[in-house]
Amino acid sequence: MKKGLLFLVALVILIIAGLSIYINSIRHPVEVRIVHLLNNQTEITASINGNEIPYTINYGAGSEYLPLEKKMLFIDLVVKIDDQSGMNFDNIQLAPDSLNTLLLCSNGSQPSIYRIETPFTTVRNYSALRYFKNPGLEDQVEIQLFNDEEILFPLLGEGPVSSYVNLSEGTYRINLKTAMKELDYRLFLEKGEYYTLIILPDVEDDNRAIRVIVDNKPGDQYIIPTPNSTR
Repeated sequence: MKKGLLFLVALVILIIAGLSIYINSIRHPVEVRIVHLLNNQTEITASINGNEIPYTINYGAGSEYLPLEKKMLFIDLVVKIDDQSGMNFDNIQLAPDSLNTLLLCSNGSQPSIYRIETPFTTVRNYSALRYFKNPGLEDQVEIQLFNDEEILFPLLGEGPVSSYVNLSEGTYRINLKTAMKELDYRLFLEKGEYYTLIILPDVEDDNRAIRVIVDNKPGDQYIIPTPNSTR
């Protein structure tokens, strides 16, 4: 009786250990990328935990996703603008089992980091779209998404970032209004892809403009929606 009980206890321990090893093996490593949204036209270089990303990142673009150790959920980031002295962002928390995007924003005169994450799972039969509004943009912006002439929903809510919304593959119209101008864009969304629509100052004339980053790997892709008209 005693031997049988000991055998059962040992068996349970082995099963738990085996499950733990299996779960650990299928867990994704933490991955992170940097997206440059500062309110200027500069290039940046960045290093994570002392390891430098071996290329510059242009305004409105991002790095590839960089894999980290599985248990590494806090990182130190150093960013240099046009090879000037570095800005330190220490102890940034990352989401486990996710693709982490660190948005380098201009919050007034003070650069800041805003983290958003994307799951490793795919949406398969749909596209997934969310928005991000740079907290440093103080003016009022209204933006709506259309399917043909039907308004699907306004994209801007209370916070700077929304949840993903599943949409069918196809071409959509995006209308953006500011106090000074109204802009209209076309955007094709491909099924199986996650997208983040970003409102940022336009490089050319400082009007509000749209950039769409692709959140799936490799992570450095982005789309500039096609302008329809300017009013």
